Amino acid sequence: MGKENMYHNLKREFIQKMGRDLKKEEKEFIKWMVEEHYSQEDKERLRNHTYHNE
Repeated sequence: MGKENMYHNLKREFIQKMGRDLKKEEKEFIKWMVEEHYSQEDKERLRNHTYHNE
């Protein structure tokens, strides 16, 4: 799942659970969560790649 899809899915889920549209800060927080998720995935992938090539 791409970053954009993940963002839209999380945003839709938050809206459904909260019963209202999201505030700007809440949208920015969701974007941050998605970026952090992908950042951690990249670090893990790099760590595994480096470990297996030594």
